[in-house]
Amino acid sequence: MIPSEIGTRLDRRAVLSFYHDDEFTAVSERHGINVAVRFRLTRDGGIGIYNMPATGGLEVSDSLKTRWAVKSARDLRGSPLIEAFQRINEVPSLVIDGAVIREGVYTVYLRYHRSDEENLWSALAGSYGRMPDFAVEKKVTTEGFLSSFEEICSAMPLTYYQLDCLVPPEYIDISHDPVITSLGVKWTREMKYLLEDNFRAVFYDDTNIIGGGEDWVSEISREERIYAASFSNPVVERLVNGITADRTVAMAMPQRLYGRSFHLGTFVPDIVRPDFFRIVEGVSMELRTWSIRIGQAIPVPEMARQQAYRNGPEQQAPH
Repeated sequence: MIPSEIGTRLDRRAVLSFYHDDEFTAVSERHGINVAVRFRLTRDGGIGIYNMPATGGLEVSDSLKTRWAVKSARDLRGSPLIEAFQRINEVPSLVIDGAVIREGVYTVYLRYHRSDEENLWSALAGSYGRMPDFAVEKKVTTEGFLSSFEEICSAMPLTYYQLDCLVPPEYIDISHDPVITSLGVKWTREMKYLLEDNFRAVFYDDTNIIGGGEDWVSEISREERIYAASFSNPVVERLVNGITADRTVAMAMPQRLYGRSFHLGTFVPDIVRPDFFRIVEGVSMELRTWSIRIGQAIPVPEMARQQAYRNGPEQQAPH
């Protein structure tokens, strides 16, 4: 699985909390409901996607209600929520794993490389640090890729899905994609954000092809072969646009290319699993030449148990 391959390459982890006065923090506090949140940047600001369990009597304006979930989207232009999200994502190595509202308070989970310590705290001062009741709940050495998602599961149970695809020959073309030109066909990346059709990601160079000086990459750690760069990919673009249009939350998107085999993982709240499956089905029908299928589906607690069993007690990172 992609998460086990990435492991602790982003070797620092933090958990932030703050208050923002909106209808979702009010619902969370009033009804004792936890809310899964995903932010997305747009050219003129951004939007927020909010998913919460469908419980009796719960009413949220302008929302979609399914058997298990209430799903909402809000325009966040001019909101400090999206301004903070954009500012903190300027830290080259930073990846936001996920966000939830619990007991009326936003909690954001993130990882980054130790070389960005100063950049992170400078960014926080101008972003989330300005929010009411801001606190750093945790700042630790990364225990493992799954650590944030295990903690999120205490508020919002998650399932890990991995899509397996076969890249069409025309996309394995050095003239078509600078990522292929510089990284070849063996790499791993973690998506930071999407702005229109342009993605930003942290790349792990498995083949040591990048020699430095490439104008399309930002170096995070040459020694550990970690870089930040932009990319485009039709599967990722269709999936992200699909879940956004459907008001469905999906947390994190680690990806892996090995030859023509492309894998994309994400963590989906259990309450919207049917919605996610329907979106994937639509993407696979639209991009038939990519031969998209769901290769893995595993609840995060089970995933963590399997990982712990494989590692053995002597290899477990201290908590």
